[in-house]
Amino acid sequence: MTEQLIQSPCPVCGTIGVSMQVDVREIAYFGEHAQISLACASCGWRRTEFLSPEPADPVGLRLLVDDSEHLAVRIVRSASSSVILPEIGLEVHPGSDASGYVTNIEGVLTRFVEQIHHVVDGTQQDGREEAESMLTRLKACLDEPSSAPLVLELLDPSGHAQLLHDDVESWTLSQDELSDLPGRTWSPEEAEEESE
Repeated sequence: MTEQLIQSPCPVCGTIGVSMQVDVREIAYFGEHAQISLACASCGWRRTEFLSPEPADPVGLRLLVDDSEHLAVRIVRSASSSVILPEIGLEVHPGSDASGYVTNIEGVLTRFVEQIHHVVDGTQQDGREEAESMLTRLKACLDEPSSAPLVLELLDPSGHAQLLHDDVESWTLSQDELSDLPGRTWSPEEAEEESE
């Protein structure tokens, strides 16, 4: 692993001299990846990214979570992936400081539950009922997926997201699907076509 100081300000405290570590290695299931870690000694801010040097087509992945074994299915969410539960209208799209992670379906559903709890605490009565309905559905799927199945989708323009199970449906994202993703960066050709 190589480490060096870069003459860039920390995005949190502004201190110049963020440390950067780069490590390239084979990772089980995922092939060769570069791990890039940035850290600020002044305030403790950290960010880690996993980048694949190999190009990939934009990918969509879908799994019907209808069996308790599906809760253990491994998920690789790249920093550019959107996570969607279409039946209950929940979507998480990457922001400018998004990072990837590796977890399982139970972990993703639990993250949704935790975030909805935070929202419910500050929501007026109208929104509270909808949020509580989502919580009920998520918790039911976590308790017994066969009684309360949900579809989980990963949409990844970089093509590096993965759902590791034989029941997963996989497809190459179309230009329409790509353009519908929030935060999408347009190529010059696409921007020109859009303006015509």
